[in-house]
Amino acid sequence: QQQQQQQHVVTTTRAPKHEQPPKQQQPLQEARGKDTSSAYKKNVKYTDVVVQDLFTGGVKSNPTEEPVWRYIDNEQQIQGPWTSKQMVSWYKQGYFELNLLVVGCERKLCPPNLPGRDRYTPLGKLLQDNATKFPGSAVQALPQQGGSPHHHNNRHGGHHGHHQHGNNNRRGNYRRSN
Repeated sequence: QQQQQQQHVVTTTRAPKHEQPPKQQQPLQEARGKDTSSAYKKNVKYTDVVVQDLFTGGVKSNPTEEPVWRYIDNEQQIQGPWTSKQMVSWYKQGYFELNLLVVGCERKLCPPNLPGRDRYTPLGKLLQDNATKFPGSAVQALPQQGGSPHHHNNRHGGHHGHHQHGNNNRRGNYRRSN
């Protein structure tokens, strides 16, 4: 079997289009998985509402029901559990990159039942998904586009889709009649 596998490697590297052994499905899935986990905006600052709601799990009144959080640090060590208050405060101070892998879980979970590393999700993805619950709290993109002010003009409300048309501002006005 080993020989066969080696041959596959050779044929796939030389002529991937003609001979695709059935075993090739796995790398494709992996790639797809990576795509979805990295499919979030990197240069974005989320409003406090979104951050607060994510880390508290939406619990307003009873802090003991809030999830506790863990994250994987640069040395691949799992750090935590931290309270939502700590996480919010550190996020606001800019300690967290959006690619930080985090997981929240109930306070009462103890080690054998804690979420495994495969359950950790990039913070940016969690925040982006959570932001959809708050249509009013538009995400501010960090100014990296060389400053075009109408990007930050939230008065267009429902016209977010048309901002990509760039400089021609009039198009947005035609559609007001809808």
